[in-house]
Amino acid sequence: MKKTNLHWLLGAILLNSCAHIPTANVPLSFAKLDTGYLNSGIYDLGQVFVWDRDQKTLTALTPLKISESLRERGSRIAQQKTSLSTGTDIELAGTFPQTASADVKGAITRSTTTELDNVAWERTDAEEVLNLDNKATHEWRRRLSRDYSGDNFRFVVINRILRGDKVDVGFKSSTGASAGANVIQLPGTNFKFAVTYNGENSFTQSGNDVPLVLQVSLFKLTGTSEDPQFAPLTGVEATQFNFQKAIKSAR
Repeated sequence: MKKTNLHWLLGAILLNSCAHIPTANVPLSFAKLDTGYLNSGIYDLGQVFVWDRDQKTLTALTPLKISESLRERGSRIAQQKTSLSTGTDIELAGTFPQTASADVKGAITRSTTTELDNVAWERTDAEEVLNLDNKATHEWRRRLSRDYSGDNFRFVVINRILRGDKVDVGFKSSTGASAGANVIQLPGTNFKFAVTYNGENSFTQSGNDVPLVLQVSLFKLTGTSEDPQFAPLTGVEATQFNFQKAIKSAR
């Protein structure tokens, strides 16, 4: 209890001390990291979503059952450090220079560290799993083909996760950062702003060998209505798809 109260007090002091300057908040619900998306929903390998590009809805379907023979696992790592991706969302409060949005996002990315504890990756070949040649999977594909027949539908599959015990997201000192506070001064300017994570000084999510980070791949249904097959999407549509933005717009 004492530790929790101290953490709250330090956070309150930080936020109060930065109240007079603009704030850039990093919303960490499915935040985009260099290694994937922060798994705020604790989704697991094989989870499938239907993405309606017209209505901007993302609907979770029943997860696929991934057999052991279709799973591949990496070695366990005691600690892995990564950072935010420049593709993650940033919420700005206060007055920021109109021409500085890219510089602000870059500064936050450079000044944020993400640490994963006791982590190992796990992945599957999503195309193979989606197109398994058995009666149950055939019927599942035919049903999806009937229910989601328009070209506006895409299928998002979690094909890789980082499983571990804890993820910490926080501020690190860098050139132009004020010591002892989440404050950044943009290089070459006098402009300063505070950085928060979900409105707090830092963020921690923990569990026992839980999926902390996820990666996704994008598919569409092709073929006939009697024998539909999933085809992976590549190119601009796949590279520009942002899971964090999709799930946020769907809520």
